[in-house]
Amino acid sequence: MSKIEVLHLVDTYLPLTMHWLEQMMALTEVRCSHAMYADHYICEPPPVRRTINFSRISAYPLSWRVRFQRWLQRPEPGNGILRGYALIHVHFGHMALRHAEFLLNCGIPFCISLYGFDYEYLVQRNPKTLEGYRRLAEGGGVFIVEGNYSRSLLISYGIPAESISIVHMLFDRGPMVQMLPAGGLLRLVQLATFNEKKNQLGVLEALRTRHAGKFSFTFYGESNDRSYYREIAGWVRSHPEHSVVLRGSLDEGHYLQAIRHAHWSVQWSRRTERGDTEGGCPVFLKDSLALGRPVMASPHCDIPDLLVHGYNGLLAVEGDEEALTAQYDFLLRCSPKQQAEFQKNAWHSVHANAGSRLSATETLGVYKGLVGQGNVIRTL
Repeated sequence: MSKIEVLHLVDTYLPLTMHWLEQMMALTEVRCSHAMYADHYICEPPPVRRTINFSRISAYPLSWRVRFQRWLQRPEPGNGILRGYALIHVHFGHMALRHAEFLLNCGIPFCISLYGFDYEYLVQRNPKTLEGYRRLAEGGGVFIVEGNYSRSLLISYGIPAESISIVHMLFDRGPMVQMLPAGGLLRLVQLATFNEKKNQLGVLEALRTRHAGKFSFTFYGESNDRSYYREIAGWVRSHPEHSVVLRGSLDEGHYLQAIRHAHWSVQWSRRTERGDTEGGCPVFLKDSLALGRPVMASPHCDIPDLLVHGYNGLLAVEGDEEALTAQYDFLLRCSPKQQAEFQKNAWHSVHANAGSRLSATETLGVYKGLVGQGNVIRTL
């Protein structure tokens, strides 16, 4: 059986924080052959990954000058390299908007995965974003989202329901290894870029004096938003009674190890004043559940699709500091038996779907639907 040839368009090839992209491609490689086109490569892609325009590695984080120069060049993949590809998969809404004319006129079916800032922040920043999204849908593009909130949001934007597909992005992380508190600190971890929507500062500000010596927090991530990171670091310095450690990003192996080492994960996401949101559901939250780690989170965007309060995690109302404080108190009252039950439920809540390769089935469903259309609608 011949494979579907898929060309992926991304802004920046950055496996350190986008390891899920390689995993999604790996899930479908039995039925698909994947190639990559990126505006910027932060590292050399693995030998097994075909790349269209890899020439040099860019320093990271990307400077405004590098981004501006790339914007001035406005490079397109170009029709000459498309020979043999049956499908284009664009990652992030701004990439689809940047290459809209190319996508609408290349004659190849395409889909667009949205992940976060491209759901609401881009729309609020530039109202023409909605017009661009609608035009891409009218031109035959299918938008891939992660859950019911994000699907409903796109429908409210005027994107037809038939132009939206859900792919849950669940990955099988293997058997569960329980890690129960044994008289020491209750270890909590978050692995995410330090920024306002990830809300690391809010997680800390909900702590009270009575929690000192009871919890250990470790935060891993990029600190590109230096101002916000300084706020967090300032809080840590001024509250030495709490055990809080800030660390940098991890590669995939150490990322999974850090989750396994914790008792709970934390993802108390929030909508920022600029309108930035998670959009879907953070991969870190899904990986935590897949490793048997319950999550303390907010009912933000698509998170409630996976997290059930009191079963595989705890939900504290977004932005309500006292609600999160109450969940800390609850954790301290949990018996070892309750902690074990939370971990078992976390693993079972996603293992059936991750183990059955649900995400691969969903992705292939989108690909086959597009390739099987026979013709491509164009908006000229």
